[in-house]
Amino acid sequence: MRIAVWHNLPSGGGKRAMFYHLKGLKERGHHIEIWTTPLADSQYLDFESIGTIHVVPLAPPLGSVPASDRIGYMTFQQDSAMQAMEAHSRTCAEQILAGGFDVLFANSCMTYAAPYIARFVTIPTLLYLGEPLRYLHEAQPTLPWNAPEEKPQWTSLAYWRMLINDLWRERRFRVLLREERQNFWTFDKVLVNSIYSAETCTRVYGKDAEVGYLGVDTEIFRPLNLDREPFVICTSSFQVRKDPGFIIDALSHIPAVNRPPLVWVANYTNPDYEAQMQQYALDAGVKLTLKKMVSDEELVTLLNRASAFVYAPRLEPFGLAPLEANACGLPVVAVAESGVRESIQHGQNGLLVHRNARQMGRAIERVLSDQELWQKLSADALDQIENKWSMKHCIDRIEDALHTTAVRSKETQP
Repeated sequence: MRIAVWHNLPSGGGKRAMFYHLKGLKERGHHIEIWTTPLADSQYLDFESIGTIHVVPLAPPLGSVPASDRIGYMTFQQDSAMQAMEAHSRTCAEQILAGGFDVLFANSCMTYAAPYIARFVTIPTLLYLGEPLRYLHEAQPTLPWNAPEEKPQWTSLAYWRMLINDLWRERRFRVLLREERQNFWTFDKVLVNSIYSAETCTRVYGKDAEVGYLGVDTEIFRPLNLDREPFVICTSSFQVRKDPGFIIDALSHIPAVNRPPLVWVANYTNPDYEAQMQQYALDAGVKLTLKKMVSDEELVTLLNRASAFVYAPRLEPFGLAPLEANACGLPVVAVAESGVRESIQHGQNGLLVHRNARQMGRAIERVLSDQELWQKLSADALDQIENKWSMKHCIDRIEDALHTTAVRSKETQP
């Protein structure tokens, strides 16, 4: 097939998953070209080896919302940033349609989640959606629809300023929600990474999605037979919703004589939050080492040297990182939440706990101290990767979804 790809992704798990999909499809003989925005990450992974990359201009978002957009929001109109994304998507669609492609394989947009591109193409469309715009649908820590906490007297100027600001802010989120939902519904088929994510789509969009589980590239993530060292590791962006503070709390409950250092490998970190967590770890007596944007080679070496992988993000849709650790023979200790419950099976490739720091600490200590348990979890993890989470299984699912989308869409055309 001739497959046109669109995405607007930063570095991280979503982009790594897309790279695996496209690499596998290319190896099976499919022709692939990629369309993207200047805002997407261009350094992470070798996408140029997949096919031609078309970077189509996109007007950058404004630093603040101009008055014209605020007025537009009051009447539920798009703002200038949305209109710029529409213009970008129209240009991409024109180029895609001129290229004689069989199907559009779209991936997520960091700004709008479900992208605009499917509105403007007439070929079959498949979307692989990592997650909706979570801040519209989940409390982080409050929902955006929450009324302002301030309660000035209605006779004061402050009250009317607060009311106007709240009104345009609420309209802005409602317009964004409308656009995201319409974009989602425009696609012929949507794949997501877990049953949890499929349920989320039904809940927030009112339309079902299909599960297309991810896979691990075992040519990269593999056992190196290195000596294991007494530290634990997490690979994830270093931000609030990944909850490094919880991991630090958990480790602090392990007696100091047995307490392992924590190595955190991050593709993104906020300097202020990083400084806050470094001080938090220092106060808790936990040694925290933060490594940023390491190579695959260094990452795999770290996963082969560590003694446990620890994971506690808030409502993570799936979580590919624990499986990459498993592929290196590394047991996982994770919070039993959202999509992680589908990838990590308690007592098989890892241990699952409730979001309780003491319980997490005991589970980590148990894995590190019980060599028989460690060996069992490690061996079972490698078996599960081969039998369920291999890249072959993953690409089979993606290839089948692309084929059925193209065939069914053509069959339904008048």
